[in-house]
Formats: sequence, structure tokens, C-alpha cells
Amino acid sequence: MLGGALYDWGGYSLPFAVLGFTLFLTAILCYLTLPKTFDDEDVKPTGPTMMSLLRIPGVLLAAISIICTSMSIGFLQATLEPHLREFHFSPVIVGVIFIINGGIYAISAPAWGWLCDHPYIKPKYITVIGHMFVVGAFLLVGPAPFIDVAPYQTTMLWLIIGGLVLHGLGIGSLLVSSFSDALGTAISSGLPNSIETYGLVSGMWTSTFALGAFIGPTVSGLLFQYIMFRHSTYFIVILHFCVMGVVLLFLCTCDRYKMEVSVSAGDLMQTDGTLDESVLIGDKYIVPLIRTKSRRYGISVEQSRPPAMNSLIACSSYKNRRSPWSQRTPRYRPSYGSLDHRFRASLSVT
Repeated sequence: MLGGALYDWGGYSLPFAVLGFTLFLTAILCYLTLPKTFDDEDVKPTGPTMMSLLRIPGVLLAAISIICTSMSIGFLQATLEPHLREFHFSPVIVGVIFIINGGIYAISAPAWGWLCDHPYIKPKYITVIGHMFVVGAFLLVGPAPFIDVAPYQTTMLWLIIGGLVLHGLGIGSLLVSSFSDALGTAISSGLPNSIETYGLVSGMWTSTFALGAFIGPTVSGLLFQYIMFRHSTYFIVILHFCVMGVVLLFLCTCDRYKMEVSVSAGDLMQTDGTLDESVLIGDKYIVPLIRTKSRRYGISVEQSRPPAMNSLIACSSYKNRRSPWSQRTPRYRPSYGSLDHRFRASLSVT
């Protein structure tokens, strides 16, 4: 929308000049404000790799869902504007139409995240719903040949707006649930519950999204040139429908029970009320592949970080207050100030 207004005011080059100057100022601001970090020569990069992550079927399926979602976004970015030319809208109005799906995504994403965090809802259920939304969206935006439109028109504006609303809901559910599902599946499949795994999953998400953003406009441009917009939308419809079928098949045959991956400070307590010091005491750095388990619930805690680092990460988790583990131990809460004197004494001794 802002780009359309700048285009009306100063022509084609003004939006690029404003955005480029803004990015340049942002780069300077980042250089001045971000803290300086130094590599520790004693820390060697070890742990899971991208290939080991993608070998997990559930994670690979989440990555495919991300690619398909990004392709649907790129598809509309490349071909929706030519599709709207029959309405003779101004650049500002075209910009307003383009922000419908992005605005719905921004509004709905927190709700999808809350559903993914629900203990009885698997993220793959949300993924299936997202694929259904995207399929419905492209059937409306096209519109599909079985949808009648007014004479001498190839589409109707209300169909486009309704399709973009559905698309915003679809990409919100898919992008949020795919990341949550990939992270939970990776940890439940044996990868360490550590910052390295979180960073690896984030890198996978970004890479697969970028791959879809490359494929989507490329394919849509070719299809638009030869079969026009209305029939080219079938590509996204069939793609998402097939991936949705694979996800449903995976849920029925291969999916494991959703595991809670958050760890609270109370979970580090043993049955006698003392601290499980095996997660806090050790050399400066312990081999990442060695993990200990709490003697209460068998929770894996990685020892690839400096002493007490794992417990710090565990205590700062937002979900700990609502996790089933912390609810089983009402005497110990996942906050520093609410732990009893035995835990604080153990920490001070350590």
C-alpha cells in the first residue's frame, strides 16, 4: 500500500529509493546497537546437522509444507496484479488488495500459535487445516471454472477478496504450525533440546521458505504466460491438496504422540526434594552427545553448555508455567524467586 502511494507521488523509482535508504539506515543502526561477540576457541561446532534434521520424516514433511506455502505467496505476488488489471484500479488500491492476506496472517498467527501450544492439539492438525484454507483460497481467487462469473468478466472482486482472506488464514496456520511441528518432532526424535537445535530448525524454516519463494514466481510466470491466471491456479490447488493427503496419511500411520519439550526448574528436582546436580556439575564443556536424564520423569537434558546454562534456559521458558510437569510439582514453580531454600542452596553451592 505504501509502495503504491509512493509510485503515484514520485514514479517507479521512488519506492525503491525510499526502501533502499531505509534499509541502509537500519544496517547502520544494527551495527551501532548490536552487542559485539567473540568466538570461544574452546567451543567446537558439534551436534545435529541439517541432513540429520531432514532425515526425520515428520520434519521433512513440515519442510515441504513450508515450501508449498511460500510458493503460494510467490504465485500471487507475481501474477495477481495482472489478474486485477481488468478492474483498472489505481496503484494505491492494488496495494490495499495485496495487504489483505498479509494482514489476516498477522492477525491470525498468534491464535494459530496458541492452538499449536495446546497439549491436546497436534501441530499437524493445524497444518491440514492450513492446506484446506489455501486450496479454498485459490479456487476463489482464480476462480475455478465451476464458479460462474458475470458475462465479459474473468473474475469478481468479492471472490478475490474472499480468497485472499482464506489465503491469509492458510499461510498463518501453515507457517506457524510447520515451525512448531518441526521443532517438537526433532526433539522427540532424539535431537538435543538445546539452542543448537532451535537454531537449526529456524535455519531450515528460512531456507525452505526462500526456496518456495523462488519456485513460486518462476512457475506462476510460466503458467500465466501459457494458460492464464484462472487455470494456472490449479497448480497450487493440486500441490496443496497432495501435501495435505500425505500429512493425513502420516497422522494415521506414523505420527507419535505429541511430546512436551519445555523443561522447568521443578523438573530438575529429585523425588527426595534435592537438586539433580548431574545437570549442573561438570567440566567446562562436556561432549554434546552425552545427555543425562532426570530421575523423576526421564527428561533428557543436554550437557553441551557451561555449568548451569541448561537450567537457565529451562527456567526462562514461557510454557513452563502451564506444562504438565510443573503442574505435577506444585511446590516448585519455574521462576527463580519461588523455589524453596533447598533449590537456592543447591544452586549457590554449585
